[in-house]
Amino acid sequence: MKDGKPASPQADDKLEALYEFDESRATALLDRSGRGSDLHLEGTGRFRWRPKHGGVQLRHPARLSTGPVSGKRISSSLLNSHEFSLEAWITPRNLFQRGPATILALAGPGDSSNVLLGQSTKDLVFWVRTPVSGLGLTTLSVTTTNQPLGRRLTHVIAVFREGQLELFVNGVRSGRLNLKRDALIGLPARRTSGAKAAYAFFYFFPFALLWSARFGRKTGRTDAGGSFFSVLSPWLPGLAAMGLLILGESIQAGSAGRSFDLPFVGLGILVIAVATVVGRISSTARQPE
Repeated sequence: MKDGKPASPQADDKLEALYEFDESRATALLDRSGRGSDLHLEGTGRFRWRPKHGGVQLRHPARLSTGPVSGKRISSSLLNSHEFSLEAWITPRNLFQRGPATILALAGPGDSSNVLLGQSTKDLVFWVRTPVSGLGLTTLSVTTTNQPLGRRLTHVIAVFREGQLELFVNGVRSGRLNLKRDALIGLPARRTSGAKAAYAFFYFFPFALLWSARFGRKTGRTDAGGSFFSVLSPWLPGLAAMGLLILGESIQAGSAGRSFDLPFVGLGILVIAVATVVGRISSTARQPE
């Protein structure tokens, strides 16, 4: 699309696929770019052509897919360019769908997703696979904050360029995420085992170690009778970090509509416990006799 009108296949030599929804076959939508592949019906659901509404209607379970050969070609092109944009005209059937419900996705078999544009109630979600985000949708995605969707035709452009994700709805930028910056603070977003371990250590170990050692030295100097507080205080930073981790994961899981990530929380608690013990031992060793 360009300026609200369908782009011609010759308009942009970087165009990978163009589906204008102006003609269909019994179970397929035609690609107009001359480079992509027609979308074919997969699954046991039904495909209904809606010429008056400029689109198609799918009855679950079904999807329209390019097939693996064309999908790999498009994936390779996007990987080499390091930037791309998705453009679509959509009319949501309802505004209570959570998930997010897939509007457009580029994925391989199973859970090996690469790109996802989806709907979550009145908002849009745009996610791109990166080295730290793993194989599935994570909180490292851009979500509109102004609930721009309604039961009307809506123009959506999703852009990935130079490590930034942007969403434009009806010509207005409605969401933005800088992966280079926001990846550093997206603690509960790490989905791969390696990323979970790395970020659990990065965030929790220094905090628990330093504060446990500090509290241990402080209480060692001021304790006169081995009070309950003096015994407990070196462990307070670790307990506080564990509580914040559990609270943060609960909030993130609830807002993202996913299950509580018990393995990640367990790993974080283990890292905190080790750091707290090391800090306690360090503070005890440095106390004067």
